[in-house]
Amino acid sequence: MFLSYLKIALRFFRKNKVNTLINLLGLALALSVSMLISNYVYQQFQFDDFHVNRDRMYRLLIKGSMADGKELEAAVTSGNISETILNKVPEIDISCRAYQWGSSDVVIGQKRYTTDVVLYADSGFFQMFSFPLVQANPDNMLNEQFQVVLSRETAMKYFSTEDVVGKTIEIDQNDYKIIAIMEDVPENSHMQFDMVASFITLVRPDYDVVRRNGISFPTYFMAKENAVPEVFIPKVIAAADERAAERFGPYGIKIKHSAQYFKDIYLHSEGLDFRNNRYGDLRNIYVFSFLAFFIIFIAVINYVNLMTAQSEKRLREIGLRKVVGAARWNLITQFVGESIMITLIAFILALTLNELLLPPFSELMGQQMGLFYWANPLILLLILVFVLLLGVISGIYPALVLSSFRPAMILKGTQFSSRNPNILRKILVSLQFSISIFLIIILMLMHKQIVFAKDKDLGFEKENLLVLNGLTPKLRGEAKTIKGELLQYAKIESVAATQSAPGGNNSLQNCYLDGADPKTGVMMYECRVQDDFVETMGMQIIEGRDFISDMKSDSASVILNETAVRKMGLTGNPIGKKIVVWQNPVTVIGVVSDYNYASIHSEIDPIALTHYARWFRTLAIRIQPGELKTTLAFIEKTLIDIDPSCSFDYEFIDQRFAEMYRQEERVGDMITAAALLAIIISMLGVFALTAFTVRQKIKEIGIRKAIGASTFSVVHMLMRDLSRWIIVGNLLAWPLAFYTISKWLDNFAFRISIVDNWWVFILGAFVAMVVGSLAMLYQALRAANANPIDALRYE
Repeated sequence: MFLSYLKIALRFFRKNKVNTLINLLGLALALSVSMLISNYVYQQFQFDDFHVNRDRMYRLLIKGSMADGKELEAAVTSGNISETILNKVPEIDISCRAYQWGSSDVVIGQKRYTTDVVLYADSGFFQMFSFPLVQANPDNMLNEQFQVVLSRETAMKYFSTEDVVGKTIEIDQNDYKIIAIMEDVPENSHMQFDMVASFITLVRPDYDVVRRNGISFPTYFMAKENAVPEVFIPKVIAAADERAAERFGPYGIKIKHSAQYFKDIYLHSEGLDFRNNRYGDLRNIYVFSFLAFFIIFIAVINYVNLMTAQSEKRLREIGLRKVVGAARWNLITQFVGESIMITLIAFILALTLNELLLPPFSELMGQQMGLFYWANPLILLLILVFVLLLGVISGIYPALVLSSFRPAMILKGTQFSSRNPNILRKILVSLQFSISIFLIIILMLMHKQIVFAKDKDLGFEKENLLVLNGLTPKLRGEAKTIKGELLQYAKIESVAATQSAPGGNNSLQNCYLDGADPKTGVMMYECRVQDDFVETMGMQIIEGRDFISDMKSDSASVILNETAVRKMGLTGNPIGKKIVVWQNPVTVIGVVSDYNYASIHSEIDPIALTHYARWFRTLAIRIQPGELKTTLAFIEKTLIDIDPSCSFDYEFIDQRFAEMYRQEERVGDMITAAALLAIIISMLGVFALTAFTVRQKIKEIGIRKAIGASTFSVVHMLMRDLSRWIIVGNLLAWPLAFYTISKWLDNFAFRISIVDNWWVFILGAFVAMVVGSLAMLYQALRAANANPIDALRYE
C-alpha cells in the first residue's frame, strides 16, 4: 500500500510541477531561515553555560536613589561590599570583584600594546568561574599584588609561545609577574578580556581604587552547596545595604541592592548603567522568535491553500478510489503522507541552504556562529520531529477536505470548489498579507528612527572629529608638544586632551552648592578636560567663557551644561557660583548648550567639564574634510616621532555614535530579510491561487467576453477579491504594527512621531497591493485576452 501511495504522489507531483515547486521552494526557504534564526536564539540562551558552578552564582545589582530624585540602576556597587558579604553571610562560599576600566597600556620589551583588556579580579575568580587554566591550581591564584594570568592568544601575541610563566610584563607602568596561562575566553561569555590581574594590586597605600572610586565594581558571589536562596539572599542584601549606607548616606545617596541570578545576566541586563561587558537583549530574542514563527506560518498557509485549491484536479481520482472501496482514513493517510514527503524534501533543501546562508547570516548578526544541530544529534532529531509534525499540520486540513467529497456527486461532475468558495482559504491569504504589511510598516518606521538617530543634532559637531585612544605615558607627558606640532598642519583645526570624548565613559559624581549639605546634591557626569575641549568638540557656549590656558585659576573652574544649571537651581546668573564636584570646590565660569554625550536612547544628563585634573587618555582632533589619508599619516608620524613604541589607535566620533545603533540596525536587517521572504512566499501563493481562481471562472470569463466585456472589466473582476484580502489584512496589521513600534520606540528618549508618519501605514498597504497585483496580473491578463470560443468549447 505504501508503494501505491508513493506512486500516486509522485505521479501527481509530476503533473503539477509548478505548484509542487512553489510548495517546495516556499517551505525550504521558510525552514532554512527559521532554523538560522533558531540557531541564533539557541546560542543566545547558551551564554555563560560553560561555568560549572553557574547554578550557585549571582551578581549584585543596585538601585540608587539620589538627593535630586535621579534613580540609577547598575550592575556595580562599592568596592568594599564583596568583603562585607563574605564575612557576614556564612552561606557565601566565594565573593569576587571583577573590575576593568577599558584598554590598558602593555609593554613587552620594545613593543607596546594599547588595545588589550585587563580584568582585575579577586583571588577566588578561577574557583568561581570556569575559565580553564593551563597547568595551574585555581586555589592559589591572584592572591598577591602584581600577578597576572594571560590567555593563550594573548601569550602567543606577546611572546610567540605559551611557555611564559614566570616572565614579567609591564601594565600601565607597573611590572606584573605571569603566574599562569588560561584558555581563551569563550565567545559565549558575557565577560570578555585578554588577561586577569590580581585586584589587590589596586588596593595599596600609594593607590587605593576602592577609596578613590565610588560605585564602580561588578561584584559576584557564589553560595555554598545546598544553601537555600530564600535564606541567604536577604542576608546578602541586608549586609550590602548597611555597608553602602555607611559610605554614601552622608551624601544623600540611598543604595538598595538586589541579587541577579548568574544565568540571567546576559539576557536580563537591559537598562542597567555602567555595563562594560557583552550583553544580549531578550526583546530581540522575542522579535526573532516571532519572525521565525511568521515565516513558517506563511509557508504553511501557502501549502494549505495550494492543496485545497487543487481539489478539482483530484476529484475524479478521489471518486474512483472511493467507488472501489477506499475508506476516508485511507485517503487522509495518503494526503498527509504526501504533505510529509514534501516537507521532508524541503527540509533536506533547507539543510543545504543553511550551509550557504550561514556566513552572510553570521555577518548580519555580528557574531561568528555554527550550526548547533550538527554538534548535538538529539537537537537534529527534535528538528526532524518538528518537520514531520509540520508536515502533518500542513496536510491534515487539505486531507480532511479532499476526503470528504461524496463519490456520487463527484462522478456527476459537480464542481464543489466553484459553488462553495473556501472561506478559510481567503482568511489564510488575508493573514499572509497582514503579516507582510505588518513587517513592511515595522521595517520602514525602524529605518526612519535609526536615520533620525544618526542625523540628529547632538549639540556638538561629530563630523570630522577624530579621537586617539590608549595614549602612552610619554605621549601624555608631551601633550602640549604634540598639540603644537599638529596645529601646524593646515588640515588640523584644533586639538584637545580629555578624559574621554562623547560616546565614552565619564565619572558620576555628587555635586552640590559650596557650603550646602552634600545630601542636597545633584548626581552629575564629570568629564575632565584640558584646554580647547569646547572648541574642538564644536560646542556652543551660551553664557560665560571657555577655559583659558594661561589663567591658573581655571584649574578650580567648571563649565556646566544647561541641564546641570537647571538641576542645581542656578538659572538666572550661574556665572561665578561656587559648587563642589565630589570633594573638589570649583567656580562656574561658563555654560554650554545641552549635548548628547551618549546615544539618544538616554535623556540628556547634567554634565560638568572640569579642568583641575591633568590626567587624560584621549586626544581629540578636529580635521578639515579632504586628504584624509595624508592627514592621518601626518598625525601618526607626529606620534611616532615622540614615542616610537606607540600604536596609532584612532576612531571617528560619528562612527562611534553610529555603532551605538548597530543593534537596532541588525534587528532592522533581520526584519528586512523576513519581510522580503514573506512577500516572496506570499507572491508565490497568490500566483498559484490565481491560476486556480481563473480556471474556476473560465466559463464566466468566456461568456463575459462573448457579450462584449472589455479586457479591463474582466481584469477588474478578477482583481476585486485581491483588494478584499488586502483590506482585511490591513485591518489586522495596522493596529498590531502601531502597538509594536510604539513599544520599540519607548527605548529612545528622542524619537520620531508615529502620528506624523501616518503615510507609512498607507505605503505598507500600497506595497502589499502592488506585490499581490503583480502576482495576479499575469494570470488575469492571460484569461482576459483569451479567445472566448476556446473557453466555451472547453466547458
